[in-house]
Amino acid sequence: MSISGALSNAVSGLTVTARRLAVTSDNIANALTEGYAVRDVALEARNRSGGVRLDAVLRAQDPVLTAQRREADADANAASTTATLAAELNDAIGAFGEGDRLSAAAEAFDSALRRLADRPNDAILQSQALQGARDLATAFNDASSGVQDVRSEADRRIASLVDGVNADAEALARVNRRIVALPADDRARALLIDEQERLTDRINAALPIAAEREADGRLTLRTREGLLLVGRGEPQALGFTRATAVGPQTTLQDGGVSGLTLGGRDITPDGPSAQAVSAGAIAALFVVRDETAVALNADLDGAALDLVQRFQDPGLDATVTAPLAGLFSDAGNRPTAPPDAGLAGRLALPAILDDPTAGWRLRDGLYAAAQGPTGADGLLRDQIAALAARRDAADVAAAPGPASLAERLAAIAESGDRLRLAADASASEANARRATLAETEGEALAVDQDAELQALIALEQAYAANAQVISTANSMLQRLSEIV
Repeated sequence: MSISGALSNAVSGLTVTARRLAVTSDNIANALTEGYAVRDVALEARNRSGGVRLDAVLRAQDPVLTAQRREADADANAASTTATLAAELNDAIGAFGEGDRLSAAAEAFDSALRRLADRPNDAILQSQALQGARDLATAFNDASSGVQDVRSEADRRIASLVDGVNADAEALARVNRRIVALPADDRARALLIDEQERLTDRINAALPIAAEREADGRLTLRTREGLLLVGRGEPQALGFTRATAVGPQTTLQDGGVSGLTLGGRDITPDGPSAQAVSAGAIAALFVVRDETAVALNADLDGAALDLVQRFQDPGLDATVTAPLAGLFSDAGNRPTAPPDAGLAGRLALPAILDDPTAGWRLRDGLYAAAQGPTGADGLLRDQIAALAARRDAADVAAAPGPASLAERLAAIAESGDRLRLAADASASEANARRATLAETEGEALAVDQDAELQALIALEQAYAANAQVISTANSMLQRLSEIV
């Protein structure tokens, strides 16, 4: 080999070694940086002049393991979202640690009626019994309102996640354009790949995706159902409109709340489309908003109707004749058959009981023209029996068969507890799987500091050797010039 050839080879080796030293230094410096994947370099022989050149800076990747971890991420986020809102639904009806407020109110009303039945002429006990009835109606109102608050919160979170996915998809498209414009041996490409992975992870947490890396470095994202989200052009946008208000009668079917689209195509979870989203946090929020909370509110409405009918029975109070409402009413009126959704939220005492001294009407008849015998207790004891009577309520899924009011309300509270406990268990299992896969992926892509330090020593030796070749070649050229 000629002196010039040796010098050229040494210079190329020195250049490549310097680049490899920089990459190795980056690895060591970022060994503890979360999400950092080890880098390596690809070398290529120079065919004509000899020597080597750096072909590309490579970021460690394991597409199969990353896909498994992302699937676990999406499932864990969905499960955690469900668990959080299940706890809020449970709190809305006062179950679990808060106590069953509905059952407590029903028990307090029953106790007040019993005390009054023993002393029916006591004005204070009359007032307490009347207040007990109001408190029971208020407990239903509060429970229904709490359920609607959870539905509204789910709707708000959907809107927030949709905005986040759209912003991240646009950011990913920009990174794709930047990475395509860079040469393969540019160290910045690995940093851009890190950004691609971070953006993809964030999108996947809300909307599960399948990612595919193209030969030019860009990342293409599709939903699990196969619809393109980010490709070569502008990203496809998710479409969702946040509801101005969410009430018991607000449904997806009547357009009161929004569905979900991608690039104009319907992907509403559990919708009729073959591309309907089936997993992830957004899908979990739709299930809570449109199914879980709606079912719980239906149970509350069914229990409220059961309560209304117990006190509207013509055999109970002869003064309650159609169209007059009984002790418990639909905003002061007899409920329609079947009542509109949201009866629990509208449950109230009729206006005739607005007078705080009207407690005697519980003893003598709701619409009695005047007070009767002060010692009469028959109607009061019939009302106590009405609360305890075991009636069917087919529209209460938690307790459709024969049950007293107390048993029915306890069953609704227990269903809330079961919902919460099942959601917590699912979230714990999903998060454990995510943690295991994240650890496995981290170990596969992490920096091995011992190996990097050994490589650093070898590179320093290689650098010194190439420098020595250059120095020797320089001395030989100087010697030749002196001879000439």
